[in-house]
Amino acid sequence: MPVFSAAMVRHRYESIMYFMHFNNNTLCRPQGDPQFDRLHKIQPLVNHLNQKCVHIYTRQQIICVDQSLINFSRRLAFNQFLLSKHARYGVKMYKTCERATGYTYKFRIYNVKDSHMEPPRMPRCMGSSGKIVWDLVSSFLHMGYHLYVENFYSSVPLFRHLYNLG
Repeated sequence: MPVFSAAMVRHRYESIMYFMHFNNNTLCRPQGDPQFDRLHKIQPLVNHLNQKCVHIYTRQQIICVDQSLINFSRRLAFNQFLLSKHARYGVKMYKTCERATGYTYKFRIYNVKDSHMEPPRMPRCMGSSGKIVWDLVSSFLHMGYHLYVENFYSSVPLFRHLYNLG
């Protein structure tokens, strides 16, 4: 595309991408450590985007939790294959979206360790799918939102706790 080459030559773009860092590599835990985070290098960027997405848009009352796939065909430890998606190989994301526009408020990148996450104020009886939903909608509790989820995220304990918290 001529528009990209007019803005910057490929060598300059590759140089910027090579030196771009969002986190200090020396603080990364070793791979065998239970606290090892595969997303350590980009976690500050993910956190920043999640904060900005929540604050720059006034959301409607109907929201949903769903998963999507970002097409990515290179080698990656947490690359996923989803037959039901158009782009079948890629990085899986869990998202909280608005029903009418599809605007994403909060997202979480799947990195194989979702069963170990512990969202704040979460009841102990949640399974891994309940933990995902709780993590994504915890900032919407006590606000009267209507939440839609697919069968994968459905559980009686999750719905009972969400209903009690408005």
